[in-house]
Amino acid sequence: MKMTTDQVLSKALESQLKGDFAQADIYYSAILSNNPFHPDANFRMGTLALQLGKTANASSYFIKAIDAAP
Repeated sequence: MKMTTDQVLSKALESQLKGDFAQADIYYSAILSNNPFHPDANFRMGTLALQLGKTANASSYFIKAIDAAP
């Protein structure tokens, strides 16, 4: 069964909130591979990067999110 983008985003956020950062990364990456400028996925990927201590990566996701949905 194929999930919609909203369903994948929901699963990603659920994983992130549970602390399953690897699974959240897989979900967010799947969304971004189909739509690199998806504002919510970019924002959440930025927050995930911060949680993982990858601050240099986080800013690029936040910039994409802002550009996509100012």
